[in-house]
Amino acid sequence: MASASASATGMLAPLIKLVSRGDTCVVDAYLSPVLRGYVDQLTDALGGEARLLFVQSNGGLTDAQSFHGKDAILSGPAGGIIGMARTARQAGFDRVIGFDMGGTSTDVSHFAGSYERSSEKMVAGVRVRAPMLEIHTVAAGGGSICRFDGARLRVGPQSAGAVPGPACYRRGGPLTITDCNVMLGKIRAEYFPALFGPDGDLPIDAALVARRFRALAGEIGQAMGLQPTPREVAEGFVRIAVDNMANAIKQISVARGHDVTRYTLACFGGAGGAACLPGRRRVGH
Repeated sequence: MASASASATGMLAPLIKLVSRGDTCVVDAYLSPVLRGYVDQLTDALGGEARLLFVQSNGGLTDAQSFHGKDAILSGPAGGIIGMARTARQAGFDRVIGFDMGGTSTDVSHFAGSYERSSEKMVAGVRVRAPMLEIHTVAAGGGSICRFDGARLRVGPQSAGAVPGPACYRRGGPLTITDCNVMLGKIRAEYFPALFGPDGDLPIDAALVARRFRALAGEIGQAMGLQPTPREVAEGFVRIAVDNMANAIKQISVARGHDVTRYTLACFGGAGGAACLPGRRRVGH
């Protein structure tokens, strides 16, 4: 029976790989024409005088004409890892946990002198069979939507995106982690340029954020029989996001036997600075 089972498994292996390759072909057929249009537009704008090189998901560079959709899916986070490793080495750190927090998600990575890569990865529920740097992603970013579902607080996976963006952007957006940081005073309107609102000439709307959190605190109070303050509600959302991000870091470090006390945490990305603010949870705790 064991021999028959092993034989059946061996026969299925090529079929399993065929499915992932089929998914990859579909993804590439969908993305490459859009990507090609962008690359051609950029090439024309430069007048063909400069040689364009693009970062791929595996961290390497390729010529513009050889840049395909399947190789570009994680190119942004991959470029961040390459930059993180280079700057960490220059600063004298050889063991680094990468923490790339953007508007929609947070990407974490592990570097200890060499890049970790995989040949197949699930991206947005689709199997992509292409060389990629090993990146673990969680749906917790500056634009992750914060909501109350009638029983508990939830953060993400939906994102407000750039438009309409967080509520404080004055474009009718939902409450997000960014708004939580505005409510908690970690993001101050006076330190940001007046680039918000319909015409892009207004400051962040902290007063609107405060009103939205007061209304949400009242909604939670009616449903749960509690009386949370708006600040407590914002702190609750941030705590959920931080726990999600800390667990992601654990998966690529502690869960693999790496001692995080010997590592440096390198934060980058659009919301990376906010992740380094005082009061954040330590990964080892």
